[in-house]
Amino acid sequence: MKKIPPTRFPDAVAATYQRRLLQLVKEMHRITLQEFDKGIKPQIVAYQADANELTALQRILDLIKAMTLNIFNDSTLVDIANSFVSGLNLFNMKNMNDQARVAGINPISFEDWIDDYVQSSINQNVGYIKSIAEQHHSKIEAIVYEGMKNGTSTKEIREQLVNQFHVSQSRAQFIAVDQSGTIHGQLVAKRHQHMGVNKFEWVTSNDERVRKSHQALGSRVFSYKQPPAEGLPGEPYRCRCTAYPVFE
Repeated sequence: MKKIPPTRFPDAVAATYQRRLLQLVKEMHRITLQEFDKGIKPQIVAYQADANELTALQRILDLIKAMTLNIFNDSTLVDIANSFVSGLNLFNMKNMNDQARVAGINPISFEDWIDDYVQSSINQNVGYIKSIAEQHHSKIEAIVYEGMKNGTSTKEIREQLVNQFHVSQSRAQFIAVDQSGTIHGQLVAKRHQHMGVNKFEWVTSNDERVRKSHQALGSRVFSYKQPPAEGLPGEPYRCRCTAYPVFE
């Protein structure tokens, strides 16, 4: 029998998802700095603990929030999450079908669970993307008000806002890789078991980013009913490991 094709990690799908999330973050950052330079900076310079000035400052922060929400609108987020999860599902389905054919099993044809799983994953990812904007706005408000209270220079406050952009970037990158691994790993497990595979071999990406605990799991065989404490390959945070089917 020909060798069963490897279970592949969806690198291209993850990269596309990450790129689209970073585009949102970049635009959010651009608007934040634009409104800081145009409206918030003069308010800080003139700040004398005057209630009217604080009210004006809050209006500007509210404007930034509204503009951010316009970037992270529901329609855009659903489109991004839907494209990501659907692309991941198609990538996974082809990979699993290729394994099934070589093993002499009829390719996956009827999956009564897939629609609910896909929709649930889309909804979760919409929430994850939205949290990037929510956390960003909450943080910039804190930076501005803390800076005013402590007498921080406008230059230093602006630098803190730039640093917050890098935090939001990192969160977007984390979501893209983490969700790619988690959803793909769960789809692999569901489809393997659907085709009668009860055991899998843990396969690492075999590079310097593999954590030691996963190196120790590499090449070991586990039952889907009793996976290791780490969970399924791909499920731990930012995990790029995969499950290779063990046909018996």
